[in-house]
Amino acid sequence: MIASSNNKWLFVTPAVVIATCASIALVLVYLHASVGIEASISTILRSILSASADDPAGMMLHYLRLPRTLAAILTGACLAVAGTLFQVATRNPLASPGILGVTAGAQLFVALVTVVPALALLVPHAVAATVGGVLAGGLTWTVSGASSGPVRIALSGMAVSLMAGAIAAAISLLNETAGASLHLWGGGSLIQTDWQAAISALVGFCPVFLVALMLARQFDILSLGDDTARMLGQNLLLIRGIALALGVWLSALAVTLAGPVVFVGLVAPNLLRLAGISKHLLLLPAAAIFGIALTVGADLLVLNLSASTIELPVGVPIALVGAPVLILLAWRHAQENRTTSEFSGRYQAAPALRGLSHPALFVVLLLLAGIAGLVSGNRFISPWSALTFLAGVPSADLQSILELRTLRVAGAALGGALLGLSGLLLQGVVRNPLASPELIGITQTSGLAAVAVLLFFPELGFPGVQAGAVAGGLAATVFVASLGLRRNLAPSAMALIGLGLAAFAASASTALVIMAGFQASQAATWLAGSTYGIGKTDLTVLAGALICIVPVSYLLFSLTDIMALGRPKASTLGLNFRAAEWAHLLAGALCASTVAAVFGPVSFVGLMAPHAARLLGPGRYRDLMAASALIGAILMIIADCLGRTLFAPVEIPIGLMTAIIGAPFILLVLRRA
Repeated sequence: MIASSNNKWLFVTPAVVIATCASIALVLVYLHASVGIEASISTILRSILSASADDPAGMMLHYLRLPRTLAAILTGACLAVAGTLFQVATRNPLASPGILGVTAGAQLFVALVTVVPALALLVPHAVAATVGGVLAGGLTWTVSGASSGPVRIALSGMAVSLMAGAIAAAISLLNETAGASLHLWGGGSLIQTDWQAAISALVGFCPVFLVALMLARQFDILSLGDDTARMLGQNLLLIRGIALALGVWLSALAVTLAGPVVFVGLVAPNLLRLAGISKHLLLLPAAAIFGIALTVGADLLVLNLSASTIELPVGVPIALVGAPVLILLAWRHAQENRTTSEFSGRYQAAPALRGLSHPALFVVLLLLAGIAGLVSGNRFISPWSALTFLAGVPSADLQSILELRTLRVAGAALGGALLGLSGLLLQGVVRNPLASPELIGITQTSGLAAVAVLLFFPELGFPGVQAGAVAGGLAATVFVASLGLRRNLAPSAMALIGLGLAAFAASASTALVIMAGFQASQAATWLAGSTYGIGKTDLTVLAGALICIVPVSYLLFSLTDIMALGRPKASTLGLNFRAAEWAHLLAGALCASTVAAVFGPVSFVGLMAPHAARLLGPGRYRDLMAASALIGAILMIIADCLGRTLFAPVEIPIGLMTAIIGAPFILLVLRRA
């Protein structure tokens, strides 16, 4: 909850904080407008209205640089004010356009309008972004519940964002021309061709900001709590509705102007509250100024870096700053709420699904999924030809195709089995149904390490990339465990810390790939998550990891049920609780990082498989082991099959398909929790 806080920095008044932020913002705006151009302040001011053909610097300022500077100013102001409004409406310090999924929803609808020409003629981008933001934010709010704490809302918004982002990325693949521009815009781009978009955003921002200032006193009352606000005669539903509506509109303006830039609305208000600014009459303009400084500064960094390489999306440097702030806020929230919520993993099987948990049934389903993966997408391959191929009776004309398909299907099955085991191990040790490799940051950090080795140490070859990915996953595990397990933090707080780490690693990976230019095509494929081009060496790595991890997991799962009793009871039974926790985490990280090294980031399989196994037949962790691995394999094969066939010949990477399939699942889990 948001509450008034005392000034954390002695002798620093709100006026000093605001004046300092304003001074920094003005300097950054000047540097942004004049980077690469020798222009005085007077020249910049004259160039706002017009430019002479005899003045090259003025022409460049008027037509290129100043529209971009205005776009950066408005993007930062819109997102920071929107974050402030969302936080006061939800009384949640982690609420922001990116965390609530509003930005991703707006991105999805703008991508849809861009790819479909007929819609572009009927629906303006601002309207599409507003509708998408409203629907995504409403979905997050509905799933998490109005009275939820910061962690649950953040995890719900993360699931909505992943789903909307994956669908938007898949849509962009359907149109090469529009997809290329959407790819750059999807990371946040402030490139402007004229003044039109920036001026339109300015017209949309000013009246909304004035309305927010007029309601500042009402927002102060709302921050005191629902009961107090009612006693003071406030209409809670009306004030909350207005704050949310204004926030969604500002978020939509920012998305249409610069794409889905995240973390500005999270960082600006929270850091200002830490500085002692709590009254919204001061907080709203201060947040706007702080957001301007953050966005303009990030784009200034982008402009300086782009002088020697391909231009980065402006969202990347902002995320690199915002993700550590998210980790800090999660840490503070955990320190203030030191209640350990544990998850026993005891499910009641759905009545209609009882009796469907026998491993033999999953083996049959896995075989059927494998055959479907072999024959799908090619009308010349029949199920009979696939069966004869598997039986060792090849057809000469189809042998090469089936060999490639077999490698792909087998790789997906092995990867899915490893992710299923990883999710079960992590859920057992964190004692939280939402624990999975991507929510703890293992998958993204493994991808980052693999990309770094590929780009900076190409001489190490395939073994070096694999080793780097495993080292990255283990490093993420050690980081999260050091903050969480050693401090006995609540499992949900550990998940939020992992979410911040995942955002940081994903942004760093994007930055590395873009800065590497044309030499990073293989790394870009990894980041999308793809089974394309998998070879026998990849199968050997996956199979070797699975063979090694299965007996280790079997031994660990005998301890997991004891750990579910809680630390005090488990310790009285003679269990070395800390050693068991580390063993589970490291084994789960090894499984997930191996898959990430081969396929890239693949989300939600490690979350869905253990849950599905429990729904079909709850029991001890050892009883769930085979089912989780087999269901994970089936899910991966199905996702790969759908990615190849839904929009053939265009292929949707498996990492996007698992996010599209898995995000609704996590939303259902959160809703039922």
